[in-house]
Amino acid sequence: MSQSAMSVGCPHCGTASAVELATTDGAERPDEERLKGRRVDCQHCGDDFSFYYY
Repeated sequence: MSQSAMSVGCPHCGTASAVELATTDGAERPDEERLKGRRVDCQHCGDDFSFYYY
């Protein structure tokens, strides 16, 4: 499993923050359709929020 980065906007101020996402490198995993999440701390306003993805 490797890491890839994605930019998401802060819901409080709209500034983009980088989020590291785990990727499976094309290999099928049983949890591919399972909802995952990451905690993000905005580097601009200091707000913390959760980012969820499949």
